[in-house]
Amino acid sequence: MSISFKQETVPAFIQHEGGINHIYSGNDQYEHIIKPTSEWMKYCIEQGGSASGAIIFCPPASGKTTVFTHDSVWRNSAIMAQSGIKNQLHIITAPETAITESVLLDIKNKYDSDEFHNKFDEHGILRTVTNNPDDLIGRNVEILVCSIQLLADNKENARAQKKLKELYEKNILPVLYSDEVQKGLGSPEGGDVYTGNVGHSGYEYEAVWFQTAYKMPKLAWFMYTGTPTLSMTTEYKDYYKMISVGMEKASWRLPFPVSSPTLIPRVDIWDGNYIQVAFLDVAKQNAINLYLKSKIDSDILEMFPEFKSVKVTAFFKCGTDAQDVPGVFLNNKLWKDFSKKAKGKTFIYDDVELELHIGKIATLTDDIKTFGTNSETFTALNDDENYVAVSAVMIGGTGINVLNLRSVTILPYKPNIGGVDHSYVQLLNRLARCKFVWRNDFDIRVAQIKSQEQRKAVIDLALAMSEKKAFIHEDAVLPIGAYDKMTKGHVMYEDARGFLEGLVSTKLPYFGTEGCYGQDRDIEYRNFRKDRCEIEGCTCYEDLVVNGTEKTEAEREVVYRQCLQVDHIDGDRTNMNPENLLTVCPNRHTFKTIFEKDYLNSYDKAA
Repeated sequence: MSISFKQETVPAFIQHEGGINHIYSGNDQYEHIIKPTSEWMKYCIEQGGSASGAIIFCPPASGKTTVFTHDSVWRNSAIMAQSGIKNQLHIITAPETAITESVLLDIKNKYDSDEFHNKFDEHGILRTVTNNPDDLIGRNVEILVCSIQLLADNKENARAQKKLKELYEKNILPVLYSDEVQKGLGSPEGGDVYTGNVGHSGYEYEAVWFQTAYKMPKLAWFMYTGTPTLSMTTEYKDYYKMISVGMEKASWRLPFPVSSPTLIPRVDIWDGNYIQVAFLDVAKQNAINLYLKSKIDSDILEMFPEFKSVKVTAFFKCGTDAQDVPGVFLNNKLWKDFSKKAKGKTFIYDDVELELHIGKIATLTDDIKTFGTNSETFTALNDDENYVAVSAVMIGGTGINVLNLRSVTILPYKPNIGGVDHSYVQLLNRLARCKFVWRNDFDIRVAQIKSQEQRKAVIDLALAMSEKKAFIHEDAVLPIGAYDKMTKGHVMYEDARGFLEGLVSTKLPYFGTEGCYGQDRDIEYRNFRKDRCEIEGCTCYEDLVVNGTEKTEAEREVVYRQCLQVDHIDGDRTNMNPENLLTVCPNRHTFKTIFEKDYLNSYDKAA
């Protein structure tokens, strides 16, 4: 049997203690983020600069912010230095302060590391890391982390614009890195163009942020997004250039959403019954998680730092006065009222009586943040055992990095013009955060546990911590459709136990435990199955889904995905290397199997 016991990675450009030192390679971060970014950087240097925004499509939870913070910025700096550009300005922008705060902290940690400076010295001198343009001096390598709003050419930003103009006069062309560009930079013009991109009327929208960044002198402009707008995908008027579009979600490091959202009846919205559903879900799950953790031996718990905290949390997208649904303050009042009623209540799980685990709810609005800032509030949701939920209105579509987020409740239901669902897809994809890397990490650690009972206990807890749910107003067509988009590329929760047990079973023989049978390999290779046939030129998807006539297109796509199979390219069904597995439609699979006589390679009785 041929199984890679190491996830394919490449070293980060500058490795140092406390940094992210490896980048996933193969069909992942290196191929679809770093390579196209580096190639575009070289192109822009040759051309003397480019005004267009270079779009890098990165599915949510792909680690895009981590990659450009810990690798691409420094790799680009070295490329510039090799071309003779010693004085550099790299500007990193985002629409949410939660993102810029996190990025600034990461880069300042590098700035404070002697080891990082020593290794970077061969490429240049890191002079300045700041969120204040006044700190820039135009010498060596400088990094400015700020909101995209700060670059807008208006009276409020006069000092920032003056400083940037001083640098232009010194022949310093900045390199821009804009994260989550679908928000704030997704439409280059107002009117119908804006409406088509975001689904809201925009006749008074003037695209000030975009046009300021587009017109400013610069060497290159990198734009990262998981939900590109219509103007981006069509490269409208050359404002945008799609330089990377092939990245797919990596199921081996994603959590497990349930197959469909829970719909909240309209009658349950204003009378507050919806809060009972979401409250009980997280209160019961936190009690269950603590119980499951108690069944794992202490020496085995030490093998899984992910189990240090087993808390899960809930996110509520509340409404505004104009949306006819509860707002933040009513939602929080309902939560607190129900907390009092539920105190001391118990339920039965695994024939054991458990007490509801009741926690506090935080607030995130433009004016009120429970812990002072967005970032500190998210940190509390990750680390503070007392806080298990948060209410917000606008905040939430970007910037949330809460690994233990279990559920998202969406109360607003009114559609926008054109049915544009980018914001809902982004919000629901906050559920895509996961503590675990399943393949060639979690499975190897589990396979080393000699006790079958303890292996099951570990898998039980990991599954419980990684289940994801959405509670959505029954009339909210856009969020319901967005949930279906979010789940693509994930292993569904209903299939997750088979997924994990299949991964573990193929590793057991290497650690002297039970054997691995052909049926177990079947479970694992089905987990490699993608959403489309990968045979070049095959039109099965277009024939059966796009141009089919049976039922709806969404239903046809579900059946199509269920029919797909996984082929072992070399004909050896024991070779589970991901590079040897190809998703194919049944017709292509049967033809290849008969033509190449793969059927002559039978399973051995045991691995």
